[in-house]
Amino acid sequence: ILFIRFRPRPSLLTGLLVLAFTAPLRAETGQLDSALSTPGWLTVTGSYRLRYEWMDNTFRAIDPGTDDLLVSRLRLKAEARSERFRAGIEFQDSRGWLADQLTPVGTGSINAAEPLQIYVGMQGQDWFGDGDSVDITLGRFTFGTGSNRFIGEHIYRNTRQGHDGIRAVWALRDGPRLQGFFTNPVQRLPFDRSGILNNEIEFDEALSTRFWGVHADRLALGELDGELYLYGLEESGRGLGFQNRDLLTLGARLSDNRGSLTWEVETAYQFGDRRDVLQEGTPQVDHEALMLHAHIARQFDVAWRPEIELRYDYSTGDEDPEDGNSGRLDVLFGPLRFDFGPTSIYTGMTRSNINSPGLYANLFPRDNMVWMTGYRAIWMTEKRDFYGRSGLRDVTGQSGSFAGGQIETRYRWEIVPGSFRFEAGGALLIKGEFLKDAPLAPDTGNTIYIYSNVLFWF
Repeated sequence: ILFIRFRPRPSLLTGLLVLAFTAPLRAETGQLDSALSTPGWLTVTGSYRLRYEWMDNTFRAIDPGTDDLLVSRLRLKAEARSERFRAGIEFQDSRGWLADQLTPVGTGSINAAEPLQIYVGMQGQDWFGDGDSVDITLGRFTFGTGSNRFIGEHIYRNTRQGHDGIRAVWALRDGPRLQGFFTNPVQRLPFDRSGILNNEIEFDEALSTRFWGVHADRLALGELDGELYLYGLEESGRGLGFQNRDLLTLGARLSDNRGSLTWEVETAYQFGDRRDVLQEGTPQVDHEALMLHAHIARQFDVAWRPEIELRYDYSTGDEDPEDGNSGRLDVLFGPLRFDFGPTSIYTGMTRSNINSPGLYANLFPRDNMVWMTGYRAIWMTEKRDFYGRSGLRDVTGQSGSFAGGQIETRYRWEIVPGSFRFEAGGALLIKGEFLKDAPLAPDTGNTIYIYSNVLFWF
């Protein structure tokens, strides 16, 4: 029997549950522009999400004790379109409450009153060949490519990553698609702890960092889908948050999504140099890292349509902290949630220094319901490197490489499809030898994380 010391703030959980079961009475399916009677060339949409999180028995070097966080996220977007041109603006307001000085919260959770996207675009047909299409976006925008493992639209995280620059997509009819981009990533502000905790409003700024790439997908290899990509990151600057990276990431992905048996393999090689420690005067070090993801899933045509999935993720870490080289994979701007579980104040796993097989199951009791649960065993590729975002490292390697195991679960109910969703879930991180024995490891039990959120579209 598993006993969990669960003492969340009852008023918050009660409020979310009441909201979940009364909101359908007020929700109306449709877009905001329908209610506003906007002209046909203008689309106005929005969403609002409220999430409560609770965590106990941290795995991090700094122990805040039992911790919780309440976050909200409001998004409003307006886009005007003609046959060839478009212009859009999106406003994002992400706020948080209940966080203490030791709560692991930052601009990934809180970014108040921010113009997330301001862009213009142009699209055309038959520019370079019969049936092709071209789409160009210029300004501040968000985007993802391919599997989203290095560049993606964050869904669970309470804020999204903006980019200032240009992006172009060229697609052949029923054929390959080529994307290219050149941007300056946007730094979310305020960056200081006090400003974040107080939901202070400070407009984000584009960094001097240059981020560019090309991505080709829809590459037919027989009946399989192929992708190739190359991303470049050139960063320079001083102070917290700058690592002076000069990296190239070259990758490929192969997948088959036909029928009841699906699979995917993606691998990437990353190289260049970086300043591995955030201290002025630290020399640049050579960087070389690898990433591999693979999964295979089978869905069964029986009641609740169960889907069983085997996953495997591998990425390199820093083998020797004193050899003047860096081997720890840089995830660039990729989200973690879809592979490794909840992030926010938890983030029990990351895509760096990891060797992890997993088994997952999805059940679909109804068309608008899905329940997922899964388990991952977690080893570190390099036992002398950091584990994830724990702040824990044993440079002697005597704490071993087994970090533990993670049990994850999530229930999602589309109460009013397209208008209202209720979601609840959590994770249990069963600590292995490293998370128990590493220097500065907190003397706590297994990490418990629980969350619940409601999401409206309007």
